[in-house]
Amino acid sequence: MTTIDRRGRVAARSPLRTLGWRAGLRVAVTVVSSVVVVVARADGAVAITAQGHLRLPVAVRRVCRLHDGDRLLVAACPDPGILVAYPMAELDAMVLAYHATRRGEAC
Repeated sequence: MTTIDRRGRVAARSPLRTLGWRAGLRVAVTVVSSVVVVVARADGAVAITAQGHLRLPVAVRRVCRLHDGDRLLVAACPDPGILVAYPMAELDAMVLAYHATRRGEAC
């Protein structure tokens, strides 16, 4: 879990380190079903900052309704080399959907 600041900077750097992504690396940032998906691409529109942070573009933040201080679950998937960021609203929806299918069962 991590936060983003008013300029879209994702505070956590450990997922980027897990992927071996360093400052200056170009990445493509897209949104798939309200989940942020990031892949390394030489022609990517975004670069990892000099301090090693990912900065989410304003268009992505608008689509996902992300604001200063919002929390995200950020996960690195090393084998395909992608990073995904789940806004809290998506996590809430996933948990509710899961429990809706488990009615009557103990946790």
